[in-house]
Amino acid sequence: MGGRPFAIAEGADFMSFMEEDGVFDVDSISMLHLARHPSDHAPLKISFAARSDNIPRPFRFLNIWTTKPELLEVIRQAWNQDVDGSPLYAVQRAEEAVDHDVSEECQVELSKAQAKLRHALSIEGQFWSQKARLKWLRQGDRNSKYFHAAIR
Repeated sequence: MGGRPFAIAEGADFMSFMEEDGVFDVDSISMLHLARHPSDHAPLKISFAARSDNIPRPFRFLNIWTTKPELLEVIRQAWNQDVDGSPLYAVQRAEEAVDHDVSEECQVELSKAQAKLRHALSIEGQFWSQKARLKWLRQGDRNSKYFHAAIR
């Protein structure tokens, strides 16, 4: 084809540019070689078609991330976040505290934990309702084998 030889560093820069701009989150990429006339350069026309299915893609760890110096700090921050456990676990802990100490403070903590659990269950119900979009979900068939098979 002509032109100067391909440099690996330039290819890596181009890939980095495409990754930063979300180019890899497209359905198809097409390339058209345009005419050289009147220039001696060979231009390319690159077209990107965005994904329209909105299907979530599974997480994939890319080895190139290990070349980024900030990766370890991102991982440290994620692992150092305080986690109280699931709302159900918080209710269990609060109930155990009330079993040992019937004080008003423990009762308040139990009520707060139960409220958080109700809220979490409500959000989960909204999630499954939206994901399933099936009429029978509203009619009470929430945890059947058919339901879980239908939402995959």
